[in-house]
Amino acid sequence: MKNRFYDHGYINPANDGLELRVGLKSYFEWYNTTRPHSSLDNMTPDEIYYLTHGTDGLSVA
Repeated sequence: MKNRFYDHGYINPANDGLELRVGLKSYFEWYNTTRPHSSLDNMTPDEIYYLTHGTDGLSVA
């Protein structure tokens, strides 16, 4: 699996703070919503969170 953090942080480093912030936001979104984790039974952190908090993640508070 491709390591997006390594790619963003080392291969294509940000030129300024705003670019870094946007890149990290994208990485964290991918990490929490798309990337399955073996320690979570191949579920994403978001899936585990919404299962344990009884919501589908679509509700807006």
